[in-house]
This record gives sequence, structure tokens and C-alpha cells, in this order.
Amino acid sequence: MDPQLPLPPSELSPDMLATWVIIAQQAMEQLNLYLQQANHQLLTAPYLWWSMLLGLTLSAAVGFRIFIPPLVLCMGNLFFGVSLPEGLSWLGTYPALAILATATVAEVAAFYVPHVDNMLQTLVSPAAVVAGTIVTSGFLSGHLDPTLQWTLALIAGGGAAGAVQGLTTASRGVTTATTLGLANPLVTTLENVMAAALSTIPFWVPMVVVCVGCLMLLLTILGVLFFIRQLGRTFSKQSA
Repeated sequence: MDPQLPLPPSELSPDMLATWVIIAQQAMEQLNLYLQQANHQLLTAPYLWWSMLLGLTLSAAVGFRIFIPPLVLCMGNLFFGVSLPEGLSWLGTYPALAILATATVAEVAAFYVPHVDNMLQTLVSPAAVVAGTIVTSGFLSGHLDPTLQWTLALIAGGGAAGAVQGLTTASRGVTTATTLGLANPLVTTLENVMAAALSTIPFWVPMVVVCVGCLMLLLTILGVLFFIRQLGRTFSKQSA
């Protein structure tokens, strides 16, 4: 007996089409459930190293734009079922969404204004360190003693955000000097894209968290060592 071949689309009955539609819907529901469970496991993992890498990745995003990463976390929790760690549960509210959305629009728009962008770049540098510290501390909440938690968050998260912020400040200074600020809108757009990408990709591609987190941790350690070395040289010159 010849094997039965699949019917061409023109010969499919309405009942068969309805069956395939139901199967496709069930498959999408299962996929959505799997992604939600994966997000929950990633964001609430009880492992210190994973929490640290997540915090460092989002702190790096804060270095590009302060309010985009918290806004992404807020929207992910409210609209896509992304679970937040205990230390950042306050982001999962609609008042927080309204405040963060307004602040994000204002921040992004301000960086497209000539001359204002350079002044704002200088002003937001300390704020980026503070925001990076808060984000990393939120992911470390419940894993460490509060004193150690905030100390580590300041060194690692604040350092990562400060390092990225320093790179963006330097790149903006170069473009301002070489193009008289004409290329600054392009730099601003790239910074916005990087902030959004680093805020969203970690929830779908865990390897990004490992790579970016390790890179930020390495840069932070090198930055601290460089600061200690410069501080030692300064004291040596003063004592001499």
C-alpha cells in the first residue's frame, strides 16, 4: 500500500484547519508559560553570582541612560509577567511606571538638544553611579548582610555604571571637538539603543548576562586598582 501523503492546502477540510489552529494556540500558550517560568527563575535565582551579574549588566545599561533600565524592569513586571527580585519589587507599580516613563522621555529628549547634552552628561554622572548602586543592591537583596550588600553594590554596580558613563562622556567630548557637535545626535541614539538592549536582552539571552557582567566586573576591578595606585602616587609626592 502506498504511504498516505499529506493533503495539499486546497484539500484541507475546515475541521482539519480548526484542529491545526487549536494545536498552534496550545503550542504558543506553552511557549509563553515556559518563557515566564524561565524569566522567574533567572530573576529570582538564589545564587549570589547570578544576582551579581544581572545587577552589573543592568548597571552598565544605567551608565548609558539612567531611567531606561528601571522602566524596562517596571514594564516587564506589569505587562509581561517578569518577576522582580525582592529589593526591586517597588518598581512593579503603576505610579512607578508613570514616573519612570515621564523621566525617561525627558532624559532622552534633553540629550538631543545642542549644548544641553554636554552639560547634562556632566550632571548625570554622579546620578548614574547612585542608580547603578541601587539596581545592583536590589538584585543582591536577601543574599548578603545589608552592610556588605550596599558596599558591594557601590563598588561593583556603581563602578560599572560610572565606567560606562565615563566612556560616554569621553566619546561625546571627542565628537563635540571633531564635528562641532553635529554627530552628537548619532551618539545619543546609539546610547539609547545600548541602554535598551542591555536592559532587555539579558532576560532572553542569559549568556549576555555572563559576558557583560564579567566584563563590567573586570573593568570595575581595574578601575579600583588604578584609583588606589593613583592615590598612592599622590601621597608619595606629598610626603616627598
